[in-house]
Amino acid sequence: MLMLFLDGACQSSGFLKIVYFVLNLVNIVFFIVPVGLIVMISVDFVKNVLADLDTMSKNLKVTIRRILYCVVVFFIPTIVNIFVGILSDAGIKLGYAECIANAKIDIIKDLEKSEKLKKKETYVPETPKDKVSNRKIVNSKKKKKKNESIDDSDSQNDSTPVISIKIDKSSLSSGGSANVVVKVKNANKKKDFLNAKVAVSLPDSLTTSGKISKKVNKLSPGKKMTLSFKIKANKKVKFEKSANIKDSNEGSISIYKLKKPVSGGDNITVTLKEVTAPDNYGDSMISLLSSMNSFAKSRNSHFAMITNGGYELYIPGKVVSSNATNSLMSSMDGMLVEDVFYGEDGENSKTDSGDTKIMKKAIKSAQGGGLKTFVLDYCNRDSCKSKIKKGAKALGAAYYVAPSKELEVLPKLASSRVNSGDCNKLSQVKNFAIVLNPDIDYSSKSSYLSAIKKSNYDLIFIDMYFSGNKLSKSDVSSLKKKANGGRRYICGYVSVGEAEDYRYYWKSSYKKSQPLWMATENKEWEGNYKVLYWTKQWKDILYGGDNSYFGQILDLGFDCSYLDVIDAYEFFKNDYK
Repeated sequence: MLMLFLDGACQSSGFLKIVYFVLNLVNIVFFIVPVGLIVMISVDFVKNVLADLDTMSKNLKVTIRRILYCVVVFFIPTIVNIFVGILSDAGIKLGYAECIANAKIDIIKDLEKSEKLKKKETYVPETPKDKVSNRKIVNSKKKKKKNESIDDSDSQNDSTPVISIKIDKSSLSSGGSANVVVKVKNANKKKDFLNAKVAVSLPDSLTTSGKISKKVNKLSPGKKMTLSFKIKANKKVKFEKSANIKDSNEGSISIYKLKKPVSGGDNITVTLKEVTAPDNYGDSMISLLSSMNSFAKSRNSHFAMITNGGYELYIPGKVVSSNATNSLMSSMDGMLVEDVFYGEDGENSKTDSGDTKIMKKAIKSAQGGGLKTFVLDYCNRDSCKSKIKKGAKALGAAYYVAPSKELEVLPKLASSRVNSGDCNKLSQVKNFAIVLNPDIDYSSKSSYLSAIKKSNYDLIFIDMYFSGNKLSKSDVSSLKKKANGGRRYICGYVSVGEAEDYRYYWKSSYKKSQPLWMATENKEWEGNYKVLYWTKQWKDILYGGDNSYFGQILDLGFDCSYLDVIDAYEFFKNDYK
């Protein structure tokens, strides 16, 4: 009941004002009480020096009592944290940390504004529509003056594209030529059209030597794309004034076809394909993760979901609403953050202090939501290893110091960090490791699996493939026992925000003609392509059934998933031009 109360109360500006007042009052008490006690103890000391033995004995008892009060006041926060830690290990989630994190003037003001502007309703993760509904496109019916070029401009509602085709001549004799201009305007007032591709097909009576297709990554609201080319007639043709357009869809991809009648019953066909951007890229990522969690839990109720990247989604009000953050934390079981202290610009490089501050805030917020947190830093020097260890322990997060960004080798776990117990719940994990490119360091699958079996890590993140060959169910099962006999977690890697050209779902044709659900290649990771992750086509690849990527992870018997490239929403929001 307490958890349910805090989940709602921590997003209320009224309740947060109370928390803000109480926190300030507590801070004042923490200052005044010790100072007052110190002054009293000093006075007692002076009195004892001047008093006789009997009086000194009585005053000493009073002084000891005051010292005890002072100690208790100082250690109240520590006692509370220990108590909450015990509850968390027992699987009980408390949201008090989120209340404390939200009890700041700027967040309270933002909540007050949002409460005034928005209706009070429970957050429902955005689910892009698979069907195009109520899209009416009506052709302009202006009368054509003598010698005027035909311009079929379309007027429709403000959520669909305006497609027009203009031919500078109304007819052509055999061998005659004309100029054609096709225009597409994004009439949606709020949303971008992504991967907008317009292509023209000509009847046999017409030819062209020009390019009759064009694609733009992003067509912003109100913007136009133009395709111009010249046509030549093989016989006498006449272009009719009327033109009609039909729209259909392929999941999340909208398809529009405008047909321009040509004498003889043929048509010039203009085809536009586009993916409409979601209302909020962050919300769409949360919706995807929530759906993946439902898919996983329906097959294995104990399966754990751990995200990597997109840590700002865990900070209420940062990139998504507080309710959206709550939805994310209720779906996920763990959160991993890279480069918290070292590794932002390569191994041994110290992370910018401002970035570290934001990441620590996100980790604390996730912990307040009851999630297990993990820190993955990159360092191969003792100087930074000790600082990472100290920082992670202060955060209360499990940590792994990888010697290389390649994540190709499994270092030996220090004996002082070995946990002899079983790990049947994520909260019982005390240490972890990650190996995603084992074929760099291990010559064979057997040597790679043997290295894992001989280790004592509580949790290991791995890929379900070794050197292009998928692991078997028995392979995965054999890794769940630590060298000391305890049980461990084995997590399978899943790239949520990027497609990889070495995966089974990749088609050779993608190199020449990318599908509309795919964006540009990641310049830092060759062979990895950003995806329009809210489209049905990508969702089907990820979790569209037992043969999907996620379905295979579950079928192999993994305990959990390592969900990578969650920060893809930042790319579409800021970098996809």
